[in-house]
Amino acid sequence: MNDKIELSLPGTPIPEEFTPPTLADGPAPAAPVPPVPEDAVPDPVFAQPAPAGKKGRGGQAPKPDKPPVRRVGTFTLGVALILTGLCITASFVMPNFDIVTVAKMAPLVLVALGLEILWVTARHGSSRLKYDFLSMLVCFTLICASLAAACVPVFWKYYGPERDLTEYRLAHELEQKLYEELSGLGVSDCDVYVNLSGMEFDKDMTVSELTMQDQVHANLTLSGDFKEEAAFVAAGEKVLPVLRQNGVNDVNLYAQSDTDRWEATLYGTFSLNAAGDDFARHVSHEIYVTDADGDSYWYDAQAWANKAAYEEEMRQQMAKEQAQDEAYQNGYQAALADYGLGEESEPQAEPDAQSEPPADGEGGADGMDAAA
Repeated sequence: MNDKIELSLPGTPIPEEFTPPTLADGPAPAAPVPPVPEDAVPDPVFAQPAPAGKKGRGGQAPKPDKPPVRRVGTFTLGVALILTGLCITASFVMPNFDIVTVAKMAPLVLVALGLEILWVTARHGSSRLKYDFLSMLVCFTLICASLAAACVPVFWKYYGPERDLTEYRLAHELEQKLYEELSGLGVSDCDVYVNLSGMEFDKDMTVSELTMQDQVHANLTLSGDFKEEAAFVAAGEKVLPVLRQNGVNDVNLYAQSDTDRWEATLYGTFSLNAAGDDFARHVSHEIYVTDADGDSYWYDAQAWANKAAYEEEMRQQMAKEQAQDEAYQNGYQAALADYGLGEESEPQAEPDAQSEPPADGEGGADGMDAAA
């Protein structure tokens, strides 16, 4: 137990008399700590930060943990894409599905996005929100393009050739029907135009299926030479009942001769049922005139009459003023004649400006004596 233990450095041979210590010998002495050089590089294991609430090696404070990031907008726009695809598919499968009304409800996507933001904020208040703008832009573009593509068939049906062909067919059928019913009523020509209202229509519909919402326009030319407004009104009143019975709600009556042109435009229930003076309020009358320069054209009859009346009034006013001027001149000449100052009276001899008056001493006294 009293034997001395000699320590040897690594790599040196252990002497033969060395005996390893046992538990009975007591605790082993602590190994000496070698000195650390000043230029030594610290071990990266000891440079790692300590857990939260503890200081790391060297007295450095630990870095705070970053809150988790939550993406907002992906869920809402994904649901919007699904609903948009379902609505477009329904518009192709079901003919009565109104895709235009669905397109008007597109702002509800913004409402859903706002609800998603509120829900994520309330559920994960400590999280940091990140808006997925790229996903929003792509989804928004896809939604708009899909709705526009779905609306193409609807607009094609409203503005396409099928609608034009249906309107032309109905106009031709109604024109043939009016030709038969207006015979003998003084109609020389008739043109009919049909404009169907609404986006939905039946391409096989008939004239009897036209409604008041559909615009049915008729241009009628009345035969005859009308000199008075009452004659034109009477001729128009004969054809209005036939037009109303066939669903015509827009009428233009026209008549023309060499000197007169008459026209009346009637639209709506009140105008088509007008008669007498009410009918005359819708009538316009033009006459063929030739002005002072020799130019001929159609001019409103009432305006031409007002113009002629104004010119006649101006001529009478000028004639009156001219008569007054002549009376004044005659009176003035008569007044001059009364005083002998007229143009026929002889002018008085003027004294000779070159003759000199007699001097005081020459003939002055003799003249005075002779006068005496």
